[in-house]
Amino acid sequence: MKARYKISVLLGLTLTLLSCKQDTKNNALGNDTSEAEMTQNEVSENTETTQKKEQSIESFLIDLQTAIRENNTKTIEKSIKLPFEYQSGGESSFYDSTARLFRNPHFKKITKAKVEKIENNGLYSILYEQSRNEDFFIYYYAIKEEDGFKLTKLEMPH
Repeated sequence: MKARYKISVLLGLTLTLLSCKQDTKNNALGNDTSEAEMTQNEVSENTETTQKKEQSIESFLIDLQTAIRENNTKTIEKSIKLPFEYQSGGESSFYDSTARLFRNPHFKKITKAKVEKIENNGLYSILYEQSRNEDFFIYYYAIKEEDGFKLTKLEMPH
């Protein structure tokens, strides 16, 4: 009897130890999975952040148009590169403040403009055409910088 009792106690302890060891192994695998999932989530978040930083010229224009309509001066100021060139009839002048630029009636016409083309020299052209008068149009030019696009020039060729 004593021998059977000792064997059953030893068997019980052995099973308990094996069970604990298996649980520890499962927890370790679970932690590895959690770490892998966390790493994958971090990669996804970084990708989303990078995509947000890599704004297209079209989304830049939509954001700027919305800011102008809503009179969001902070967003507008972040979208302008100073000095801002204003060219009309072949003559250029430069705005050194956004406040002065906001008073120009032709600046606000960008709210009805569309991206025309992406130029090889790094300029992105945005075109406003007056539907009633095909001879009246305004070009706006933007450049891409590290922190997004910046509007640099307004050109009225007439």
